Amino acid sequence: METIAEAFERARARLLTIWRAIGWKIPGLAVASVALVVLAVLLTLSAIFAQPLGLGLTEAFYLFLAFGWSRTTTVLLMAGLVVVACVLFVIAYVGLPDKDSSRWAAFRTFLGNSGLVLASILVGLVILEAMVRVMDGVDFWPLRNITAERQALLRTQTANVYHPDVGWVLAPNMPGKPDDPEGVSLTTGEHGVRMNDFEIKPLPKGGILASGDSFTAGSEVGNKYTWPAQLEQMLGIPVVNGGVGGWATDQIVRRVYDLLPVVEPKTVVVSFFQDDILRSGYRTYAGSNKPWFTVENDELVRHYDPVPLFTGKAEEVGGLSVLGYSYLVTFVAERIDFGSHWARSQTSYVAADNDPVAVSCKLLEKLQADLDAENVRLLFVMQFGGRAAIDIVERQPHAVEVIECAEAAGIETLDMWQPQKDIGLRDMDVYRGLFVMHDENRIFGHMSNDGNKLVAEHITERLTSAPALNAQQP
Repeated sequence: METIAEAFERARARLLTIWRAIGWKIPGLAVASVALVVLAVLLTLSAIFAQPLGLGLTEAFYLFLAFGWSRTTTVLLMAGLVVVACVLFVIAYVGLPDKDSSRWAAFRTFLGNSGLVLASILVGLVILEAMVRVMDGVDFWPLRNITAERQALLRTQTANVYHPDVGWVLAPNMPGKPDDPEGVSLTTGEHGVRMNDFEIKPLPKGGILASGDSFTAGSEVGNKYTWPAQLEQMLGIPVVNGGVGGWATDQIVRRVYDLLPVVEPKTVVVSFFQDDILRSGYRTYAGSNKPWFTVENDELVRHYDPVPLFTGKAEEVGGLSVLGYSYLVTFVAERIDFGSHWARSQTSYVAADNDPVAVSCKLLEKLQADLDAENVRLLFVMQFGGRAAIDIVERQPHAVEVIECAEAAGIETLDMWQPQKDIGLRDMDVYRGLFVMHDENRIFGHMSNDGNKLVAEHITERLTSAPALNAQQP
């Protein structure tokens, strides 16, 4: 009976025989083309299965961190790489141009026939594009990225409205549901501030202002279970929740400036979720434009002031989202039950030409200086997702760098990494209870009532037991 080693050796010998029988004109180029195809397949699979492989999504995707490639961009680039590899493969077989070569004669015939076939396919697709546009009443001009428009944040996230300074905020004065106290009812007041209960009330002055992303706003929990609401209950001091989902560090800090004259706080708590730092490296995020900054000559320079309303223009969707301009693609995707996945893949994310860590540090430094001038205390909190604190041995480098620069600037800092991780090391069931779990406890969502209570307890301890670094009182 043939052993595995013998079978492998026999297969290898057969492949070598076939490889030599082909009679490559440029063998090295053939090897290179095969290597490119393998690389393209591996990178494509890593993009498609990024979440289960722990390779990060959106701004945390490993190729975005390295090269600024989103998952969609990666797949499209790899498709192009396969085309290039195929061209090299053909050249390796045919060799350099030679009018007397039978291979070149056959290749020229093949190219001519292929050109006719491709032209026929293109004409047919143009006719089909026109037909489906007429059927569904879609305009031919101006040419628009239909999918990007449909995936605009303000269309998919209906609780948000446009804001010229920060891009988007929660819609103001949205009533909650007092008959669902344990649910995730959302109530907002003036300026899109989330209420700490089901009643819409005037914004209090002279208390604490909290600003952050969805971990501060309190996604997936009811009004009174966000950490700002629980912080208010613990301290007995009014806390204004200015958090909004999907925000980057630049939007979080700008929100403080917007609300300072409105609520006149004595203390400001700024909370960054680890991925918020990376989001400041975008000028268009999740289908909406946003403010973005660069650091030039050691000074912050703002771009998009005011923030332009997202309309799906070419510069807002990126150069590789070309299929979004075809209504035929959307038409077909929707009819084969692929529409929602296709639409999500075309959500606009456009990177800014900046350094997200440097920008985040400068934003905090400037905020500290401005609040010192107003005699307002600043507490900076760094929060982490459930999966990150369990699967990653150390904090991600960008989070560490921002924490370190904040501390170096004399900013009072609360790092939630170790308190959160310690719970996970002691009892995973208790740890999972800190988060809203999905997919049979495999996917960590936002923080639960208990998770937000943990954050509020640590902030309460810091504000009541540790004096501010600038000698102010909470």
